[in-house]
Order: sequence, then structure tokens, then C-alpha cells
Amino acid sequence: MVTLAVLIPLLLSAAWSASVTRREREAEVRDQATSIAATAAAYLNQYLAGLDSMASALVRHQSVIALDNAACDRLFAEVLRAQPLVLNIILTDAAGTVRGTALPLPPGVEPVGVAMPRTRETVIATAKPVISELTIGVVTGKPTIILAYPIRDGGEPVKGVLGIGINLTELQTLFRDIPLPENSVVTMTDAKGRVLARSRDPERYVGKPAGGEVPAVEPRDVPREQTLTGLDGVRRFYGNAIVDRGPWVLSVGIPTSVALARAEPSYQRDTTIAAVSIVAILLFALGGASMIGNGINRVRDAVRRIADGDLSPPVRSRVPNRELAELQDAFITMAANLRDAPGARSPGRAGAESARDAAIAAAAGRAAGH
Repeated sequence: MVTLAVLIPLLLSAAWSASVTRREREAEVRDQATSIAATAAAYLNQYLAGLDSMASALVRHQSVIALDNAACDRLFAEVLRAQPLVLNIILTDAAGTVRGTALPLPPGVEPVGVAMPRTRETVIATAKPVISELTIGVVTGKPTIILAYPIRDGGEPVKGVLGIGINLTELQTLFRDIPLPENSVVTMTDAKGRVLARSRDPERYVGKPAGGEVPAVEPRDVPREQTLTGLDGVRRFYGNAIVDRGPWVLSVGIPTSVALARAEPSYQRDTTIAAVSIVAILLFALGGASMIGNGINRVRDAVRRIADGDLSPPVRSRVPNRELAELQDAFITMAANLRDAPGARSPGRAGAESARDAAIAAAAGRAAGH
């Protein structure tokens, strides 16, 4: 019972330590996901700011202001070569006619009214830059988001719209240098919950609903961190950040298995410590029980000799504890007293039995007290 009373707290302590370690590693992974999400959002905001600067220079270019088709084609093609994440650059007039494009229009596509109609109308009405919703590029046929900018000649009304299409399937290259654990994922979604970019299998998921990979709430209301099951069925800790230009939600998901993997060394250490402690306690308990048992056996043998009439002084031997030492001394004293008592050498059967009973009772009392 004493050994069990020691082992139970030890086992409970080991289980508590493992639980605390797991929670600490999970919190560590959540913090990492949140930190990486903020970093990735900063990268993306910086990249979009760079596109805004490029667009600011283009809308002031004389060929663009003049809506010079041939000159704009050459200019946009040259700019596109230096922008691998830009899908296309296209210029339309206020009526919607294409007046310049970095990539030629596909055969059979008329240049009138085909390029970004809703976005163009919004830019002309507000005279401010606008970001389109997820759409399919007229020239490339790929999913894209268009950054649209008004073209004005001095204080005149908007005469054209410059559109810069982002290559969503290649956008994950912005996050390539961010250190992420294996099987992690970076996902960007719009206000409708559609996937705009994804670091894993973008061709498969771009344009589709994010499902459980991001919270189904408005971007501004997205929690800072959350645990969700992704589109690929992997459960991850997600850190979320807002890309202000959209607004879009950029989520970084790290598999929950990463926390378990990080906690494994601590689990192994705690398990080893607990196992060694349990073995040591059991060995100590068995050794102590063996020593006490041997001591009791020696005292019992002395009692039997006295009870059988052998009143020679018992040999004092080493015993494992004070109680047995006192019991041994008591029997030695008893044997001496019986030997010195009148008639001790011939106590008779009744006397021997009486002595035996007394000795056995005394031994039982001592053992019970121990």
C-alpha cells in the first residue's frame, strides 16, 4: 500500500507534465502561425505597394495618356517581362475598347467591351483605383484579380482605365522564402471566402470556396488564430492576418502534428524519468520488504527456540529497522530472565507452551506495531 501510495502521485505527475508540455507546444505553434501570417501579409502589402508605384508611373506615361495602341503594346510587353507575378497589363478607353495589352488578344476576340467591364465602370465613376473581384482574364483565360487605375489627362475626366492582372497561381512565390514546417499552407481568400492564392496545389484550389480552411466571417472579423481542418483534410493551427489592399484574409496553417512532434522529446524524457523512478521505487520496496522479512524470520526462529525450551541467549544480529531491533532485544532479555528463573531448566510442557505462547504473542504485537 505504501508503494502504491508513492507510485500514484508519480504517475499523476508524469501525466500532468505531459499535458502541460503538449499545451505549451501547441501554444508555440499557434504563435508561430500568427507571426508568419503577419509577416506574409506584410510581404504581400509591400508587393502590392510596388505594383501601385509601377501603375503610378504608367498612368503618367505619354503613350498611355494618349491611348497609343502600338506604343502601349510595346511598353506593357517590356514591363511584363520584369514582372513574373503579373498576368497581363491591359488598357481600355472609357468606352471599353482595348487600346493596349502586353499579351495579344486571342483570335476571334473583339477588342470592344471585353476587358473588365464592371471594374472599368467603377473606376470611371469614382476616378479612383479599384480592385476587382476574382475573375478570369480575357487574354490569358486564367484566374486573376485586376488592379485598375484611372487614366486622366490633367484635370479632364477619366479617359481610360489601366488594368494590372495578378497571376494568382504564382502568387505563392512571395511566400517561398518564409520558413514553414512541413505540410504547412499559406492561403489567401477574398471577402466571399474564395481562395485567391494557396502555397500548396494552387491550380487545384484557386477560385474555389475555402470551406473550413478560413473562418466564414468578414475579413475584419477574422480571429487572430484558430484550429481548423483544411481543404486537404489536414487539421492545422491557423494564424490569420488582413491584407489591407483587398481586404483579403491571409492565413498560415501549421499542422497540429507539428506540436506533437515537438513535444515528443519531452514525452520521451518524462517517460524515461517516470519509468526509472518506478523501477527504483519497486526495487527499493522489494529490497526493504526482503530485509524486513529476513529480520522477522530471525526473530521468529529465536522465539521458537525459546518456546521449545532452549533458553540459550539468542545471537544478536543486524535487523533493518529500530522496531525489530527492540523486539530482538526484548526476546534476548526474556530468554535471560527465563534462564535465571527458578526451575527454568525444567519448565515442563505446560511451562514451555506458556513461554511459547507469550513469545509468539509478543512477536505478533511487535510485527503489528511495525
